[in-house]
Amino acid sequence: MSASAHMIELSEGLEKLGYVKVVKTEETDTQLRLLCRVTNKKAWCVVLERVMKSPKKNWTEHICQQYFIKGDSLVYGWNIIINSDDPTSAAKAICVLLNVPENTGVDEFPLRGALRQTGGAFDPRAPGVGRGGPSQKGAFSIGGK
Repeated sequence: MSASAHMIELSEGLEKLGYVKVVKTEETDTQLRLLCRVTNKKAWCVVLERVMKSPKKNWTEHICQQYFIKGDSLVYGWNIIINSDDPTSAAKAICVLLNVPENTGVDEFPLRGALRQTGGAFDPRAPGVGRGGPSQKGAFSIGGK
């Protein structure tokens, strides 16, 4: 049995992440099953959290690790099971979740008056703006004494 279009779309969406390799797929009229290898567990857990916290209209997920003996070693893969009466729309919804950028916020920004500079060189003892020190606009007390 060949894979349906929505199973191929879901597999490709997972592999586009760059750290997921889909090893095996199975499907029925109401269920999609994928077995995957993951090389970046930290990034994968971020994606899992996003999928698990998302509002679901017509699907549920079951995600776990499945263990195997390969040669003399114990190995595992990530088992993803999607249950839905409409697997096509469920696969599309999951693909949308996979394509969300991981970090769109600002991580850091410079504080005004953070560096005390004298002629371009850092000098922590330099006082005031006129003498190469900070402007004191970056920190101030709030209320009280």
